[in-house]
Amino acid sequence: MDPNADSIRVFIDDINGYREGDSSGFVTPAPIYEGALTDGEQANADFVDQLEGQALLEDLQSGGYVIYIRHAQTERDFADQVTADVTDFSTQRVVSEFGTKQSLVIGEGFAQSEIPFDTVITSEYGRAIETAAIAFGQYEKNPALNFLPFEEYTDEQIQEMRDNVTPLLTTVPNAGTNTIIVGHDDLFEAGTGIYPDPQGIAYLLKPDGAGDFDIIANLLPEEWAELSPPVQSFLMIPDSVSDRILLFDSFDGSLVNDNFIDGSETGLGIFETPINAIQVNQEIWVSDQVADAIFRFDLSGNYLDIVSDADGDGDTDGLDNIRGIEFIDNLIYVANAGDGNDAPGDGEVVVVFDTAGNNLGSFDTGDPYDIRAYNGELLITDINSNNDGGEDIDRYTIDGINSTFIDTFHESDGETGVDFPQQITLRESTGTVLVGGFSTPGGVYEYDINGNQVGFFGADEGFANRLRAAYELGNGNILWSGGDGMIVTDPSTGVDVDIYTVNNQDFRPSARYIEPLVILPEGDRNLTGAVYVADQTLDTLLLTQDLTGDGDANDPLETSVFFDGTNESGFVDPTANIFTVLQATDGSVFYGDGNTDTVYRLTDANRDGDALDAGEATVWFAADNAEGLPLLTPNGLAIGSDGAIYITEADTVGTPNGDFIYRTEDLNGDGDANDAGEASIWLDLKAVNPNSSPFEITFIDDTAYIIDSVGGDPNVIYRAQDLDGSGMVETDEVSVLVDESVVPVDFGLTTDGESLFTVE
Repeated sequence: MDPNADSIRVFIDDINGYREGDSSGFVTPAPIYEGALTDGEQANADFVDQLEGQALLEDLQSGGYVIYIRHAQTERDFADQVTADVTDFSTQRVVSEFGTKQSLVIGEGFAQSEIPFDTVITSEYGRAIETAAIAFGQYEKNPALNFLPFEEYTDEQIQEMRDNVTPLLTTVPNAGTNTIIVGHDDLFEAGTGIYPDPQGIAYLLKPDGAGDFDIIANLLPEEWAELSPPVQSFLMIPDSVSDRILLFDSFDGSLVNDNFIDGSETGLGIFETPINAIQVNQEIWVSDQVADAIFRFDLSGNYLDIVSDADGDGDTDGLDNIRGIEFIDNLIYVANAGDGNDAPGDGEVVVVFDTAGNNLGSFDTGDPYDIRAYNGELLITDINSNNDGGEDIDRYTIDGINSTFIDTFHESDGETGVDFPQQITLRESTGTVLVGGFSTPGGVYEYDINGNQVGFFGADEGFANRLRAAYELGNGNILWSGGDGMIVTDPSTGVDVDIYTVNNQDFRPSARYIEPLVILPEGDRNLTGAVYVADQTLDTLLLTQDLTGDGDANDPLETSVFFDGTNESGFVDPTANIFTVLQATDGSVFYGDGNTDTVYRLTDANRDGDALDAGEATVWFAADNAEGLPLLTPNGLAIGSDGAIYITEADTVGTPNGDFIYRTEDLNGDGDANDAGEASIWLDLKAVNPNSSPFEITFIDDTAYIIDSVGGDPNVIYRAQDLDGSGMVETDEVSVLVDESVVPVDFGLTTDGESLFTVE
């Protein structure tokens, strides 16, 4: 039987619990030999990489390699080619369970390191086919990679195998990509003199286009992923009995490190009752309720200092009885309940710090226990049980020290509803929030966006009383913390598993709040998959990226400033009114700003994850262009099939010659389209409709689609194409695709690039 790639993938997709990321702990055993090494084995042992690490990765990403992978490990290693039938897998050695995992690791490594390939060639043997199908999901068989049917080869037979394999090793891949060969040991040794060992090893060859090649490096299955180390994602939970911060796996809740930060008397000796550990950019801040302090650590858990301890007395000035903390828009919000230590007002306030640790002031609240950003607002739990309110969750604006009360998100009597509400977390799968109810009736309370209770998990579902926090894991289960420690529960069945409790420890932990920790690999920031978002409230262009693979950009470091007025390129208020953002195929980002009436081009030249450094921002097109074209409001940007940047120019001040689509390109290589001959009118929309007021533009192939609000006329989406190749679209080359009254403001393309949808 010769199963296809899809059927092989289905068979192995969930083998023995393997999941994405497992390559980080995978090890391929070194080969074991009896007696002296053969010449080929010695050449394999003596091989030295010409490139490694980042240099090798970048070269692989540029393409040009023939990557020869010896098939993954089989149950036994013996010469089956003498009796094997290549059309019948049952007569051959096949990939073992370990080899299956090797293949998965190889495929994951290619994906993680973003190594391009277009062709996967295998022999006709099952073990090569299985390796390719599992790793890459595709293959094409070539009998030139088959063994000759002998166990010992004559010189003539070795030459025959060399003649068969050499054309494959010397063929230059298509530009920008690599060719993968999954084959066997003897064929590779015949072609190179190197015996590839162990099974699963890959050799990277660079054909020179003249019938020869250089062998640049070799890699074991797990080393593909190591070229581009993955983002590490954990959950931090303080234990206020042992005075430690513990780390847990964010996917399944398993314990990773029970002593990540040791603040106990036998460690740093600084914790008294740690409540909440949060990530603040590249630091960890820990609130301690009894020590009245916020402690700072680096992401490795090394102690830095105490936030705002000007008098050096070991606490944070102006805080007393602090609980939950939240990091939002480069500000840290701290729930404060006491009036000692010079805390402001009656003590029941939220104190706001900047990332440098400066106390900026406070705003009044109830008796706050935790703070969470949700739906563009602050949610703050209030444990005040007085008749005038309390035992509830309140809504506030997000405005630093000027944050103000909006109304009550959820009000409880503390008897039939939540009592002593503690941490608030977001349940990603439903968009709801989970709140830990500490006192009877204790459990996890779930609320929708309007504050309506839509769920409750109590003792019947495996959740106990004295519960402080609950967090939805990557696998859908709930990790919860409380007076019994940390437990994972399947909310659908109520089956719970002790993770770190009195049942498996020699003491009773007192677990506190649960927060994510994201650690980026060292080196350049990989922006593949990034989404750029213009925020007109913050006057900022944001970089958002799903670093942890959980389908959102809500975790630490996943949303950051890509460009704003703090740039070192000398632009003043360049993001005060961003209308449109475009990511080019070369990785640069274009955006149109309605305040400066300019289109900017941004490039993360030093690959640190932003365009704030000197020289990383330039003007692409502005009103002072050499062609004298007006640029009143750059509403839309798109890349055409010809590689040019098309700009929607809208007349917002009544200028008669506004409302154009410009075609712009950099002809002289100076990084802009402001020079003579670099910009032209591609479409005059006033000629189509004098009331034109265009917004966004996008392309499918060489056809443009343009949103036009058309003043008081019905809003339309135009289809435009330069059919006669004149370089300008005439009115008879424009047609109405959609005629409607609702105002569309943006486009989206389907993944196949063949159809579009609008945002209204």
